[in-house]
Amino acid sequence: MAEPPSVEEVRVGIQRAAEAFQGLSYKGGYPYLLSGDLKTRYNAGHGTLKPFPDETYLTMEPPGTPWVGRAYLRSFRATGDERYLAMAKEVGDALAMVQLACGGWRMRQP
Repeated sequence: MAEPPSVEEVRVGIQRAAEAFQGLSYKGGYPYLLSGDLKTRYNAGHGTLKPFPDETYLTMEPPGTPWVGRAYLRSFRATGDERYLAMAKEVGDALAMVQLACGGWRMRQP
């Protein structure tokens, strides 16, 4: 059985994943699904996957924006690294930016 990764290997893995995810962000929001080449973003609506017309669409449903924000918060708790808390705050700002007064969500930033 293989040895578990060291604490430093885990920290490096978290950092690499966070940096990769940030490259996929639009104003703190994340797509529901990406194509293998990371060029096409998809929205799950009414049981089907539909390509986004551009990168300005933010997905407010898991596993998009909310789950990425949660991963950043968990990374902050695990490491104490303030960068992950800042990333989580950016996600929170994206969620607030597209929330409607009625409590629902827009799928696109204004």
